[in-house]
Amino acid sequence: MGGGILTIRHPAWSFVIGRMNQSFLCYEVSDEWTELPSAHQMFKKKIDNLEKRVLVKADIVLCSAKRLTETKKTINTNTFFIPNCADTKFFESSLDPELPIPEELEKIHHPRIGLIGNINDHVDIELISFIAESNPGWSIILIGKVNGSRKFLHCPAYLKSRKLNNVYYLGWKNYESLPAYQKGLDICMLPYVINEYTKNVYPNKVYQYLAGGKPIVSTYLPELKSIEDVIFIAKTYNEFISHIENALAQDQTCYIQKRLAIAHENSIEKNAQLRFSYLQKGVSSKIDSSL
Repeated sequence: MGGGILTIRHPAWSFVIGRMNQSFLCYEVSDEWTELPSAHQMFKKKIDNLEKRVLVKADIVLCSAKRLTETKKTINTNTFFIPNCADTKFFESSLDPELPIPEELEKIHHPRIGLIGNINDHVDIELISFIAESNPGWSIILIGKVNGSRKFLHCPAYLKSRKLNNVYYLGWKNYESLPAYQKGLDICMLPYVINEYTKNVYPNKVYQYLAGGKPIVSTYLPELKSIEDVIFIAKTYNEFISHIENALAQDQTCYIQKRLAIAHENSIEKNAQLRFSYLQKGVSSKIDSSL
């Protein structure tokens, strides 16, 4: 079998198939592109058609969420689940007692409930405002670039959050500094809006947070049910707040090792090994079938 392995991660890249002298095609799926809330219906239809072509042509399909795996497997039976991962060794450095917390964060009073990641349409900004307004003594820390759509940037909840005294938009931070910022948080949040798009999301941030031993409160993402023994999952706004209150009231030190163990099971090294194993078996099977 001549040529190499071609991996594509978005249906829009389907035009390269057959032009790269590949002998094996791997399609990696991390999102349900046809369910992007901000996308126009014409775009969704186009992407749907492109993806179906890719799925038919792919020798193997690797999905980062179980729901995605089930969906894509109806078109390509050679579809497998590989959960998202994180650089757990890197984020475990947030447990280092010698690591200084950034000054701008250190100045903000406890408890600090934070999100590290892009602030956009996938974030339930109404939930953020609700938490902050209901608990003026809490500091809500948002660390990341604000890159939402025009609709997001002009919605009442976002505009309100910018005016609340206990919501802190710290902006984009250099990747190398993230463990230090994570160290300074008391609770880490995954405040996703729940829709057909996010129901297929398996956030790698969960393992970044766990690698730092942090308590996590998340909205109801189906993909996280498998680790609900180490994180808090809320179905309502009030339940989200209750989980934060419970986490703040508990001694978290006894949970750190369990969180670390789950994080280590989902390291980039483990992910790479699993990915290599699937690709190796797939390529070997194709070679055998061509003999």
